[in-house]
Amino acid sequence: MKTWWKNKSLSEQRMLMLLAFVLALTGIVYGIITPLNSLIARQQQALKSVKAERIWLDEQTMAAGIIAAVPDKTPLSNVVQQSAKAASLAVMVKEEGTAQVIVTGENIPLASVIKWLESLRDQKGVYPLKLAFSVSEKDSSLITLQTLHLAKAG
Repeated sequence: MKTWWKNKSLSEQRMLMLLAFVLALTGIVYGIITPLNSLIARQQQALKSVKAERIWLDEQTMAAGIIAAVPDKTPLSNVVQQSAKAASLAVMVKEEGTAQVIVTGENIPLASVIKWLESLRDQKGVYPLKLAFSVSEKDSSLITLQTLHLAKAG
C-alpha cells in the first residue's frame, strides 16, 4: 500500500485525500447524523402524543371527579386547613407522616362536614380513610370529630 501511495503524483495524492475526506464525511452524515435526527423526530412526536394523552386524561379525571388533575405541591395539612377555613369549619389538623393528616373538632355541623369532604374529594383529590365521630348532646345536627384520617389520592 505504501509503494502504491508513493507511485501516485502529488495531485493524485491530494485528490485521493480529498475523496477519502468526502467519503468519511458522507459516512458520518448518513451513518450517524441522519439516524440521530430521525430518532429525535420520532421521540418528539411520541412526546407530543403523550402530552396530548395527559391533557385528555386530566380532563377526564376532572370531569369524573376522580382525582385532582393538576398536581399540587402544597403540603396536605395546608390544603386541609385552608379548605376547612374556606368552609367555615373550626378543626384542628395534625400531620401523620407525609401522606396523611388527622382532623379533629368539636360542635361541627354534620352537613357542613359532608359538603367539605365532597369538595376536598372533587377539587383536591383528598379522601377520608377513617372517620370516628359522636353526635353532640346539645344538638343532634352537630358532631364531634374524634378522628378523621385524610389522604391524597395517587
